[in-house]
Amino acid sequence: MTTIARHRLELADGRSSDILIGAGLAGQAASYESLDARRVLMVCDEELVASHGQLVRQALAGAVVETVAVAGREASKNWPEVIRLCDAMAAAGLERADALVAVGGGVITDLAGFAAGIYQRGIACVYVPTTLLAQVDASIGGKTGINLAAGKNLIGVFRQPQIVIADSQTLASLPPRHWSAGMAEVVKHAVLDEKLWQLLGSMLADTNLAQLSPEQIATLVAANVKCKAAIVAADERERGRRALLNLGHTFAHALEAALGYEGISHGEAVACGLLAACRLAAAVGVGEAELFDQVAGRLAAASHPDHPLPQRWPDHDRERLHQAMASDKKRAGHLRFVLPRQIGDVFVSEDAIAREMVDAAIDVLLM
Repeated sequence: MTTIARHRLELADGRSSDILIGAGLAGQAASYESLDARRVLMVCDEELVASHGQLVRQALAGAVVETVAVAGREASKNWPEVIRLCDAMAAAGLERADALVAVGGGVITDLAGFAAGIYQRGIACVYVPTTLLAQVDASIGGKTGINLAAGKNLIGVFRQPQIVIADSQTLASLPPRHWSAGMAEVVKHAVLDEKLWQLLGSMLADTNLAQLSPEQIATLVAANVKCKAAIVAADERERGRRALLNLGHTFAHALEAALGYEGISHGEAVACGLLAACRLAAAVGVGEAELFDQVAGRLAAASHPDHPLPQRWPDHDRERLHQAMASDKKRAGHLRFVLPRQIGDVFVSEDAIAREMVDAAIDVLLM
């Protein structure tokens, strides 16, 4: 077992999460040693039950483990699936001292974390994220949720996992498209953090994503976790600085909703949304003119060579995007955009932005 990093996300009220990053951690009993549960419901991506799910089950040999398989797609984040998980916890006899363990990508952690947060008013949860996007973003920070027809993640709770186990070995079989999707969130964090921007640039200067070693990937995950965890620790409930993590997401979530959560991954939408945010920042006169090209270049360099991140998504219309953005849960009387001035300097615009400027940013996606 190789632990590249161990990070404790400590919140102001004394709660904390242990985040373990390295190779081979998911199948090691020592990774779960702080979990004191007699019964466990493992919620596992249906495609991983026989592989990563079995490793986790073996590591939890001291507990009675029941498994529920869930399709790892956005459409699974719905009320019937939440009820199915709660029914499974009740059938397995889980009590407040027991736990739910989620094995899979961001869909699984979002859904399972929400169910853990409401069952018996909250039981412990452990995340074993198996995609790059989940390791650098979705599993960190305690946001859980499911979707409504009106928009993404409109129902949810803040529920911090007790442990996050980011095992770089679970990424070995990740398809190129999933690698690229995860790197979109890495680039987003790098726009927020100049040191991370420089680290990512140096890693990709002489190679591409497919050639990075497992140790380099784990180091990159650890740097992203450090960036996000610091923001969450200071503002768990998103009343201030945590909103910066939504950079590009007003556009991204609207794009996902406008497409019915089909045909586009969250990471692909984030890549497009980042560029739209850069264009909007320039349009309102706060963003550096060269920032768009800087971010576009970094997204291209960070993409898996076999599945480059999109930088536009023309299969939609402007009005549908506006309708989707109108339901954004982050609005406060008007749409609130997170805008970058330059690398490492990002802010939330509290002022209403004229529709024609938003349209100009949307046009970036329609090219």
